[in-house]
Amino acid sequence: NFKDALTSDPSVKNTNVHMGLKYDLPLLNRYRNALDTAVKIATCYNVAPIRGSTTIMFAMNSMMGTPCTAARGLGKPRTLTEVGLLLGLMCKHACEESRMHLVAPGQHREVTLETGSILENVERLLGLTQLMDDKYSPFSTPDSSNVPLEYLTDMLKNRVQMDNILLLWNGRDNNLSLNAKLSKFLGKYRRYVNPNLLFVTVDLSGRSCGIVDQETHPNDIHIAGYSDQILRFIAERGSGAQLTHVENIDQAYSLKPVPSAAIAKTTAAVEGLQNSADLSVARPLNVPKWRTARVFISSTFRDMHGERDLLTRFVFPELRARAAERFVHIHEVDLRWGITEEESRSEKSIELCLSEVSRCQFFLGLLGERYGWIPDKYVAPDTPEFDWLKAFPTGRSMTELEIYHAALANPPAVEGKAFFYFRDSSFEDDVPQKWRDNFLSESSYAKERMERLKGRIRVSGLEVHDGYPCRWGGEADGKAMVSGLEEFGMRVLNNLWNAVVREFPLEQSSDDDTVETSLHEAFQQKEAEKFIGRDKLLKQCAAQVQSCKNGTLVIMGKSGSGKTALLAGLVQKYVESENCSSPDTVLTHFVGASLSSSDIVATLTRLCHELKRRFPAMPCEIPGSYKTLLSQFEDILKAAGEAAPSPVVVFMDGLDLMDDTHQAKSMEWLPCVLPPNVKFIVTVTEDQDVHRSLSRRDATFFSMGGLDGWDKADIVRKSLANHRKALDETPFNNQMKLLVGKRESHNPLFLALACEELRVFGVFEKVSQRLKTMAQTVTKLLQEILQRLESDHGQHLVAMALSLLVSVRSGVLEEDLLGMLSLSRELGEQRYTVDDVTNVMMSPDKQLPQAIFARLVRGLQTFLQPSAQQSGSRLLCLAHSEFLRAVTQRYIKPGGTEFQTRLHCLISGYLLTSGDPSRDGSWTGTHAMATSELPYHLASAGAFKQLGEVLTNLNFVKTKCTMGMSAHLMEDYQAQGCPSLARITARMQTKFLADPNVQQFSSFVSRNLHILSSYPALTFQQAANEPATSAPAQAVTSLLDQKSGTGFHMVRQLNRAEVSDPCYRILDSFADAVTCVAVSADGKVFACGTEDCVVHLYELATGKQLKSFVGHANKITDCCFVGTGKFCSTSADGTLCIWDVSGGYRISSLTNHKRRSNSCCSDPRGKFVVSASWDCTVLVWKVDSNDKRYVAQFRDKRPINCVAFHPEDDKIVTGCWDATLKVYDTLSKRRIAVIRGHDSSVRDVAYSPNGRYLASAALSGEVKLWSAETGTSVGDLTGHSGQINRLTFSPHGQHLITVSDDHKVKVWAGNLGKQVNYFGSKDLSYALSVSISPSGEDAVVGYHDSSVRLVVMETGLEKWAVVPHSAPVRCVTWIDDNSILTGSDDSFLSVLSAIDGSKVMTLAGHTGPVTDVAYRKQESLAVSASADFTAIVWRIPTVQTIKKSAMPYEVKPRCVLRGHGGPVTCCAFGGASKSVVTGSRDKTLRFWDVTPGPDPQPTMVISECHQDWINACAWSETGDYVVTASNDFTLKLWDVKAGKDKVKFVGHTSAINCVATSHGCVVSGCYDGTVKVWSHKGDEITTLYGHGQRVNACDLKVAVESEETPEEEPEITDWSIAMETEEWEEEHRKRKIGAKKKDESKVIQVTTVTAGDDGTVRMWKTLEGNELRTLTGHSDRVLGVAMAANSHIVSGSLDKTVRLWNPELQGAAEESFSHDAEVTGVVFLPVGCYVATCSRDGTIALWGLDLDRDGTN
Repeated sequence: NFKDALTSDPSVKNTNVHMGLKYDLPLLNRYRNALDTAVKIATCYNVAPIRGSTTIMFAMNSMMGTPCTAARGLGKPRTLTEVGLLLGLMCKHACEESRMHLVAPGQHREVTLETGSILENVERLLGLTQLMDDKYSPFSTPDSSNVPLEYLTDMLKNRVQMDNILLLWNGRDNNLSLNAKLSKFLGKYRRYVNPNLLFVTVDLSGRSCGIVDQETHPNDIHIAGYSDQILRFIAERGSGAQLTHVENIDQAYSLKPVPSAAIAKTTAAVEGLQNSADLSVARPLNVPKWRTARVFISSTFRDMHGERDLLTRFVFPELRARAAERFVHIHEVDLRWGITEEESRSEKSIELCLSEVSRCQFFLGLLGERYGWIPDKYVAPDTPEFDWLKAFPTGRSMTELEIYHAALANPPAVEGKAFFYFRDSSFEDDVPQKWRDNFLSESSYAKERMERLKGRIRVSGLEVHDGYPCRWGGEADGKAMVSGLEEFGMRVLNNLWNAVVREFPLEQSSDDDTVETSLHEAFQQKEAEKFIGRDKLLKQCAAQVQSCKNGTLVIMGKSGSGKTALLAGLVQKYVESENCSSPDTVLTHFVGASLSSSDIVATLTRLCHELKRRFPAMPCEIPGSYKTLLSQFEDILKAAGEAAPSPVVVFMDGLDLMDDTHQAKSMEWLPCVLPPNVKFIVTVTEDQDVHRSLSRRDATFFSMGGLDGWDKADIVRKSLANHRKALDETPFNNQMKLLVGKRESHNPLFLALACEELRVFGVFEKVSQRLKTMAQTVTKLLQEILQRLESDHGQHLVAMALSLLVSVRSGVLEEDLLGMLSLSRELGEQRYTVDDVTNVMMSPDKQLPQAIFARLVRGLQTFLQPSAQQSGSRLLCLAHSEFLRAVTQRYIKPGGTEFQTRLHCLISGYLLTSGDPSRDGSWTGTHAMATSELPYHLASAGAFKQLGEVLTNLNFVKTKCTMGMSAHLMEDYQAQGCPSLARITARMQTKFLADPNVQQFSSFVSRNLHILSSYPALTFQQAANEPATSAPAQAVTSLLDQKSGTGFHMVRQLNRAEVSDPCYRILDSFADAVTCVAVSADGKVFACGTEDCVVHLYELATGKQLKSFVGHANKITDCCFVGTGKFCSTSADGTLCIWDVSGGYRISSLTNHKRRSNSCCSDPRGKFVVSASWDCTVLVWKVDSNDKRYVAQFRDKRPINCVAFHPEDDKIVTGCWDATLKVYDTLSKRRIAVIRGHDSSVRDVAYSPNGRYLASAALSGEVKLWSAETGTSVGDLTGHSGQINRLTFSPHGQHLITVSDDHKVKVWAGNLGKQVNYFGSKDLSYALSVSISPSGEDAVVGYHDSSVRLVVMETGLEKWAVVPHSAPVRCVTWIDDNSILTGSDDSFLSVLSAIDGSKVMTLAGHTGPVTDVAYRKQESLAVSASADFTAIVWRIPTVQTIKKSAMPYEVKPRCVLRGHGGPVTCCAFGGASKSVVTGSRDKTLRFWDVTPGPDPQPTMVISECHQDWINACAWSETGDYVVTASNDFTLKLWDVKAGKDKVKFVGHTSAINCVATSHGCVVSGCYDGTVKVWSHKGDEITTLYGHGQRVNACDLKVAVESEETPEEEPEITDWSIAMETEEWEEEHRKRKIGAKKKDESKVIQVTTVTAGDDGTVRMWKTLEGNELRTLTGHSDRVLGVAMAANSHIVSGSLDKTVRLWNPELQGAAEESFSHDAEVTGVVFLPVGCYVATCSRDGTIALWGLDLDRDGTN
C-alpha cells in the first residue's frame, strides 16, 4: 500500500517491482497527490457548502471492516470504515462548523482535522479506529448501541445549537428500542432547541434505508449507499434551496415551464394559507362590496306633496336602515322635490327626466286625478336613446312619458321593479275650495288621458295598489297636503324592501369577473363609436399588431390625442380581421370602465379567470396573492397561447391611470418576453411613468400624430351626425373650414370639445358667428365652456361643483357631491369652519333639488371621465389634466388659500356628518369616503382639533379597520394634507403631532395594527391592555362607562405593563421568512428580503408598502441601499440585482458568482457595491457602469459569509468560514490584513460609522470588537444565548444592534465598558484618589474634604468612612487586603486598617503636599511623591509587629530621592525590579535604584518627555515599560531599557490627570470627564462616559486566564490501551488545525474604578458590552436588523414578520435586570417577599416582590 511504499528505505532500492509493474517513490507521490486533488475537487466543487453547525457521527462495530459494495471508483475494494471516514471528513471539510465523533459501543471520541489532505486525515484516523476496535470489539454485543444517545442528550440538556446531524453507519443497529429513543430525542430537540434540525442517516452498506421505521418529520432523511452527491443533497436540503430553486427556476434561467405543471403546482390548500395581501397589513376579512339602488319617483306636481313628504321623511330612512344590513345604499330620485312647478317646465325637462329614469333600478308611479304638465313639443337630443319620442303621440304629459319609458314600453322586463299607487279620490269632498283645484283634473282631456293611462297600467301585469286611502291634511308651507297615508307608506316600504331583497341578495351568485368583463366590453363598444376617420392610422396600428417585437405594441400619445378611441376601434377591426379566429382570443381592459379597473391585482385576476373561462382545457388554479399571481401570470398566458387557434391578444388602455399599488406603473407584472402566440397592445401617455418603464423593454412603439385635414373633417361630420347635426361646407359658407382651421384642431380633444359646444348651441343661424369667435386652443376653449356652464347653471354652483371635484383625491359619488353642494348653498359664500358645516341641520326641503343637480351633472359631462355605473353608483372625477388646470386657473387660484380652506372645511364637515351621523363619536355610519378621506381633508382645512378628536376615537379606528382600510391608518396619523396648503398648516401640524394623546394613539394603532386589521372587534380589548394612564386605555374606560348595562364585555388584564411596548409596529403579511432588512440613508424607507424571493419596500413612518421587487430565483440573503436612489439585493441563486427605488424596476442583474451570494454592501458614495459568496470570492462592482463585469475580485480558500465597506476609505472587510476577518484594498486590489481571534465561522461584520472599530459576530455566538486600524481585539459582547445572525452600528455610531437565534434584538452602547456600580453623588466632596484592593473586592477613595471611604466593588455600598488627615487626600494605595496607605496635602502619609479605617501608622518626612504613593509588597517598600520636589522611600513594618498601644506608629523615611526641578507629581515601582520611576512638572522622568543607601542617584533621566507637565505615571507589572500622562493631552509608553518612547497615545481632548496599567491594558482619566481604555500598542479600545466633571484618579484590575482547561477524557480501565491512545494523541496533537499553545494566556476581564470632581466613584467592566435594551417579541430566529438615523430599529425574523422598534435608550442601562436565556428554576424564599431565579445564561437573580407593583431585582 501507499504507506509501506512511501516509508520504505530509498537507499535500498530506487525502483520497486510489484505485480510486474515498476514504480518509484516520485511516481507514487505524484499519484497520491492526484488522488488528493481529486478528493479536493469532489469536496469543493461537487459538495455545496453546508451551513450552520453540523455533528457527524461515525458509528463503528465489528461489521465496519467488511467491504463497501456501494463505493465505486475508489481503486481496490474499500471497507465501510474507510468509506465512512472519507465521507465524514469530506462533509467536515464542507461544513461551516462541525464536530466529528468516532462512536463505538460504550464510548465516543471527538476528532479534528489535521494539517494535510483529506486522505492523510483518513489514514491517521484509521489508526484511532483500530485502537477503539481493539478495545471494544471483544465486548460488544448484538444489543450494544453505537449511537451516542448520552452525548446527544447532553447536547439537548445544554441547549447546544446543532443545525445538522449526520450519522454514518452500516444499518446493523436498526431496532425498536433505538428507534424509540432516537425519535424521542429528535422530538425534544426540535421542540426546545432547533425546530429546523436536519437529521440524516447514511447506511454505507446499502442494505437499509433508515434508523427509524418511518419518517416522522420532513427533516428526517434516510439514505443508503455512498456518493459525494449525498453531501450535496444534505447541503441543499438543509438550506431549503432545492424547493425554492425549483419553484423559481424560470427566474434563474429564463425558462418557460410546462404550463400544466406550472399552473397546478400550488394546491388549493397551500393557496389558502398563502392567500394574504401583499400590503403592509393583511386583511383576511371578507368585507362585502357596497351596492347602490336608485328609486325614481314619478308623480304630478301640485297634488302629491303629502305623499312625497311621507316618502322622504319616513319611508326611505327606514328603507335605508334595512338595506344597510345588506350593504346596499338607497337613493331616491324625485325631480319634483324642492322646485316650483314653473321651474319643472323647462324645455330640457324631457331629456333630464328620461335620462334619470334610465339610470334607476326601481320605479314608483304615484297617480291621483291630475294628469300633469303636457309639453308643447318633445324637445330631446337627436340620439337613438330618444328616437322613440319621434313616433310617440303628441299631447302626452311628462308623467305619462316617464311611466311609458320606465315600465309600459316593456312591462315584463320591469316586473317586481316598477310599482304603481292610485289614490282614492273620496277625500276631495273635504278639501276647501281654495285648494280643490290642486287635486282635480286640469281638464276633460286630462281626465280622459289619466283614465286611459291608469287602465293601461292595470292591465300591464305590474303591481298596482289601487285606491289607497287618505284624508285632507290641510296647508303646510303654502302647499296643499293630504294625511292618513299610513297604508300607502307601509305598502311602498314593503314593495321596495322585497324588491331590494330580490335584486341584492346577501351572497351574489353572479360571477364578479364576468360582470367586470361585460363592463369592459360595453365600454369598448361605446368608445369605438367615438373613433371616427383616421383609417390610415388604424391600418398602421393593425399592421403593427402582427409584426410587433416581443409581442408588445405600445401606442403612445399626448393626453387627449384619442388613444382610448383608437384602441377601441383597433379591437373592433382586429376581431373582424382574418387574423382573429374567434372573439374569445381577444381580451380588453379599459381603466375607468369599472370601479376596480385601476387595481392591478383585480386586473390580473380578472384576465386569468377570463382566460380560464374561455379556454376550459387549462387545468389552472388562479392564485390569490399578488406575488403568486405575478409568478404564474406568464404561465397562464402561455397555456392560453397554446390552447388558442390564433394569437391571444390583450388590449389595455389607460395604464397611466392605474393605482401604483404593487408599483403597477413599473410594468414589472408584464412578462419581459411574452409567450408565443400572445400579444399585448397597450396605450400610454408620452413621457409619463408607464411610457418610461416600457421604453426599457424590447417592444414596438407607435406614436399617434396629429389629425390631418381629412380626418379633422371626418371627425366633425360624424360627431355632429350622432346628434343629427351638420356644418355647412358650401364654398360661400364653409363652416367646416372655420372649425378645422383652428390652431389646435389637430388635437382630437379640441374637436370633441368644439363639437359638444356646437351640439348645445341652440341658434342655428348664428353657428358661423360662433365658429368665428370660438377659441383657437384647448385651454381657451375650456374657459369658454366654463363660462357657458355658468350662464346655464349659475356661477356659484358650477364653481363649487368643479372645485370640489378638484379638491377630492379619488373622485366623489354623485350623491356625495349633491350633499356637499346642498351644504354649500345653505352656508353661502362667507367664511366658515368645519364646526359651522356640521352644525347645519339639513332637512329634505333644504336639499339642492335633484332636478337642478341632475341638469348640472349632465352639463358637466364634458369634463367628467367616462365611468361605468356599477350597482347604481357613479363616481365623478375630472377626465383630463387639461380640465384640472382649467378649473384651477378659473376658480381655485383666484379664490386663494382661503377658498381652498373653505372647500376642505365643506368636504370635512360633510364627511364628518356622514361618518358619524349622531355626532356623538359612535361612528355608526357606513360611508366609505368619510372613513378613508376625512383625515386628509381635516388636515388640509387646518382643523387639527377635529382631526385629533377623530384619530383618538376608538370607534373610528374600529370602523376603519372593519371597512378594510387599516393599511391607511398610519398615514392618517401623519396629518398630511393638501400640498398647496402645507405651508399655512405647517405650524399647526407640528403642534398636532406633538400632542401626547395623538402620539399615544398613533403608537397604539401602530403596535396593534396587525391584530386590528384581521380582528377589528378586538379594538377595545387591545386598548384596554394598554397602560392605565395612556390615552387609549382611558378612552376605552370611558366607553365602558357609556355602555354599562348594555351587555358589552371584555377581559381586563390585571398585570398589564405600565410602559408602552418599544415595538410600535408589526408587519405580518409576508408569505415566508424575512431574511434581511436595510434602511435608507435618509431614514424614510426600508427594504426587506424574504425567502420567497421577493424584496419589499416600505415607508418607515407609516409602515405602508411602497413597492415589491421580483426577479430572484432563490431566497434573498442580503440587501443594502446604494446612494440615494438605488438598492442592491443578493440571493442564494448567486445573483445581485440593482433596483431603481423610485421607478420600481431592475437596473441590472449581476451573475458572476457561481454559488450563493451571501452578502452585499455599498460604499458611502454609492458608486460601488461589493458582494461576498460561498464560491469563495468577493467581487466589487461599479454601479453606474453598463458593463456587468466586476472591477475587482478577491479569492479565499473557504466560503465567505459577509462583507462590509469602510465608511471613509476604499477598504473592505470580509468574514469567512475559517474564523478570520480579511481586509482588502479595492484600489490596489490586494489583501492587506488577516484578523484572527474567532473560534468559529464569522457570520457578520460591520464598520463603525467613524471607521475606527470593527464588529464581528461568529457562529458560536460571540461578538468581538476590533481596532480597525491595527486589527487588535478590544473586547467581546456577551448576552445572547444563541447564534448571532446579524449586527449593525447605528448611523451615528453610538449604538450596536445584534440579533440572534434566541429571538431577541439587543441594543448595546457603541463603545465597550459597562458601568456596574457607582458610589457617591455631587453632594459629596471631590473624589481625588482611588485604588482597588488586591482581592478586587473593595476600593478605597480619598476626598478633598480629608475623608477616606471604603466601598464594596460588587454592590457600591460604603463599609466605613474616616478622616485621617487635615487636608485633601491626594493619593491612596493598598499594602495588602488589610492595610491601606494614604497621602494628603497636609504632607503626611497614613496607614489605615482596612477593617474599620483606624489609623495604624503615620509617615512624616515631606514638607509639601503628598501627590502620589506606590507600594511594593515583596520588600514592604513604599514610595511617595510630593510637591516639595522630592520623593521618599519608606519601609513599612507589618501591622502585626506593632503593638496596639503604640498606634499610630510613626515611620521614618528610608531614603529621599532628590533632583527634580519641580513638584514631583507621580511615582511607581518597577514590575520585576527594585527600581522606582518618578515624574515631575519639570517634564522629566527619573529612574532610581532603591537598594540600601541614604542618598540614591537616578540611574536614568529622560528630559522633555512631554510638551507640558507630567501628571501621572504607571509601570507595567508584566513588561519593562512605563506609561506617562500629561497636560499636553497625550499619553506615552516608554521603553525603560532603551530610554525612548515607543508609543504615543492620541485621543484625549483635554489634560490627562491619571493613568493606570496592567497586563497590557492602559486606563487614563481626563479633565473633560472621559475615561479612555487603551492597549499597550496605542489602540484605543473604548471610551467610558459617566463622570460629569474632571476625572482625578483611576485604577484597574485584570483577570487573566493562563491556559486552556484540559478536556475531560473518558475513563479507560485498560492501561495498555490508555498508553497507546495517549501516544496516538500526542503524535497528532501538534498537527491539529487551530491547536493552541499550552502557555497562551488570555485577558478575560478588566475591572476599572474611576473617581472625579462630581463626587462619584464609578466601577466599570471595561471589556464588557454595555447592553442598553433587550427587545423581545419575535417568536422565531431574528435574521436581519437595521437602524435608522432617528434610532428606530427594523428587524426581520423567521416568524415571517418585520417589527419596528423605538426603544428608549437614554438611561436604559439602569433599567431592571432580566435574564438573557431560559429561566430554569424559581424558588420562593421563606423569609420576606423574595424570589430567586436561575437561568441558562449562568446568572442567579434575587427579586423583591410587591403585590401592588412589578418585581424588581
